[in-house]
Amino acid sequence: MEKQEKEHIGQATSEQVKAWKNQYRRVCEVEVEEEDRVYHGYFHTPTISTLKAMGKVGQKDEIEAAEIMVKNCWIGGSEVMKTDGYLFLKMVEQLAKLTGESHARLKNL
Repeated sequence: MEKQEKEHIGQATSEQVKAWKNQYRRVCEVEVEEEDRVYHGYFHTPTISTLKAMGKVGQKDEIEAAEIMVKNCWIGGSEVMKTDGYLFLKMVEQLAKLTGESHARLKNL
């Protein structure tokens, strides 16, 4: 049985990713694999105004908060990830990890 190559939808070039990094500083890629396809979405970290908007609705409606994040942080990729329920859910699960990757420390001097 031969292994079939998966179709990559919305995958950015390395030049595009470099340009985004210069523009946004930190860029993340979310890949969602589904049968014979891999969907790619690219995001920058949320701004303070995006975090505020998410916080206002997040307690009542987590999906709406996720939509706000996607709408404001999306920089490219497969547009279907924003409209297909399954792809959206899987994408948001990964985006939730975005804030957990950085660590801060307070030191009394």
